[in-house]
Amino acid sequence: PQTPDHSVAMATKNELRFPVLSDVRGAVIERYGLRYEVNADARKLFETAGNDLADYNAEGGWTLPAAATFVVSRDGIVRYAHVRGDWRERAEPADVIAVLRSSR
Repeated sequence: PQTPDHSVAMATKNELRFPVLSDVRGAVIERYGLRYEVNADARKLFETAGNDLADYNAEGGWTLPAAATFVVSRDGIVRYAHVRGDWRERAEPADVIAVLRSSR
């Protein structure tokens, strides 16, 4: 849900070579069932660390997407999905690359 300007800055900083999109109203993360509101305790932690989500998010809210990785083919079929409730559990890059290679 971050603003397009913040998305572009992040893509530039990390030298990403693919398009990065912004979901300014959170509609996509809502449809995927990944949208959650940051609770008051977590918000205090973010603010203490100097992370003001309201500044980064286009709607000025405290909404984040759950950590998820999807590989969607050009014909719109989801070929791989990795979604976990714990943000620390991320997809293994080797698994994603294997799916990408097999989808050619």
